[in-house]
Amino acid sequence: MNDKESALPKVQRLNNGLPVIRPVASHPWENKVTFNPACAYVNDRSELTSIIQSLPFNEETKAGLKRERALCFLLYRAQGKRTADYDYTRSSIGLAILTADLRLLARHTEPVIRPDREYENLGVEDGRITRIGDRYVMLYCAYGSGTPMNRIRIAAASTIDFVHWEKHGLLLGDFTGLDNKNAMLFPGRINGKLLLLHRPMQGPDAMAIHWAETDDLLGTWKTRGSLMKPIPNSAFIDTWIGGGAPPMRLSDGRFLILYHIGNRKSDGTRGQWANVVGLYQPCPARFFCAASSGVSFGLMLTTTTSYSRPTSNFSTPSALTRPLSTWVHSIGHS
Repeated sequence: MNDKESALPKVQRLNNGLPVIRPVASHPWENKVTFNPACAYVNDRSELTSIIQSLPFNEETKAGLKRERALCFLLYRAQGKRTADYDYTRSSIGLAILTADLRLLARHTEPVIRPDREYENLGVEDGRITRIGDRYVMLYCAYGSGTPMNRIRIAAASTIDFVHWEKHGLLLGDFTGLDNKNAMLFPGRINGKLLLLHRPMQGPDAMAIHWAETDDLLGTWKTRGSLMKPIPNSAFIDTWIGGGAPPMRLSDGRFLILYHIGNRKSDGTRGQWANVVGLYQPCPARFFCAASSGVSFGLMLTTTTSYSRPTSNFSTPSALTRPLSTWVHSIGHS
């Protein structure tokens, strides 16, 4: 470990460092891989009672959930294997319920969001959840067929119980025609506007974190350009960044943003790390801790798990909860 790595904040691994969610061999839709989850933390007693009543579990399981002071609702991406009847390699979203310290309590046997619309016919992927009003809004990647290439765009769905989701279609705006990923909402409104982080894969300042604003979630979004750009690294032929977990509100107009940094080597292998930045409300953007340069601090995870391509390990943060400053991420290989 070099001096830079030893200076990074220590990360405590929960669940003894083991995966919280693993594939289930008997579930065709998730018997290959489970990864890239969204997470919502709920601790309001009346809301929990209402949600638990709607869950598709037996009364014994529901009674156990009611004994918890708070619950984490994990919406994870899953893929299975292609069968003669259905192509389960198309991603779906599953539901698991955990304690505040990420102990698994219950898990739905069926996906709660399936790729059943034309614009997402190849998969629903990589959701992020933010509460807006009395509903939980998930922005996710809608992977759909296209000509000459398939499309990756931002879609929205919402729920009040994490089981029954209403799909709202693709987000509308000047970025709609671009392939786009890593979309997430700021909590609540800022100066009367809803704000969005996203990562266009095409166009000016592609593969950087951009932001956009709107008066109405399902109205027209106006992109305001790049918020953070990747810093080139001479050790790699390509570097990119993208938002991780939805921004966490701190105080005095400040937000904590967890994002990922990706690098690709000339031999095609990739590495991906998590990093943290502090941001004053981005109107205009002002950072109170500039990540990756000058005064910076980051989180680089290591793992003892063996992969078929160990040089391709990556960590993608996708959920952040306040009570334990807990973040949920995927570790895997490509």
